[in-house]
Amino acid sequence: MIFLSLKSILLQYGLPTVCSADTTNWPQLILTCPNGTSLDELPFLSISMSWLRQFTSFLAQGENHTRGPFTSIPSNICWMSNLTILNLTYNQIRNTINVSNILNCLTNWKTVDLSHNYLTIFPSTLFTSSRLDSVYLNDNQLSSFDLSVLALVQRTVDIRRNQITSIINPTNYNISLDLQTGNTEVLLDGNFMLQFNDAIYEMYGSCEEVQLAFTNTLNRPTSLTFGLINIDFGTTPV
Repeated sequence: MIFLSLKSILLQYGLPTVCSADTTNWPQLILTCPNGTSLDELPFLSISMSWLRQFTSFLAQGENHTRGPFTSIPSNICWMSNLTILNLTYNQIRNTINVSNILNCLTNWKTVDLSHNYLTIFPSTLFTSSRLDSVYLNDNQLSSFDLSVLALVQRTVDIRRNQITSIINPTNYNISLDLQTGNTEVLLDGNFMLQFNDAIYEMYGSCEEVQLAFTNTLNRPTSLTFGLINIDFGTTPV
């Protein structure tokens, strides 16, 4: 097993650390830190950027099944410029996610796992700045979610076991009639009661779809309606 101590890598640069890096599953980098460690950036100096560019997957965790060290998406995560999988499940992430720090590399990401954290606000800007395949936000403390994911995420959005009761559109995203939706599975099981009505069409600039339905000129489910079909509510009352 290849197991590198960050202390041995970085001590010569004046940055000792008690965390360790495991590259056994190359090109995945696993960062493991003792319980109680808190980080908001990768514990590396810029001298390590060429080494970090080699990895396409990053996982941060705590020792002995404790929470991982990160309180946010690392502000210098773009040093891992070839990253496609970011796994920060069971860390200490709270609001808010500063997308401005990660815009330069966000477009390369395919899978983001922020499950089992402390998020209460749905990170809408994370989706409007990227074309993710899968996002895991399950087991947080979210009270609402954004239907823009129906068009902006390619495969799966897992928001099970939160506290969701409402729909929001903080970025004023429009789901137009010709926008492709319907391929994204949204998992909503284990949430509170959701209220769905025609107001969501106005919220997402899709009133024309309702008007066409009333005049019997709508031949098939389009855009927003087609996307809603793929929401798996599970036991969540609607």
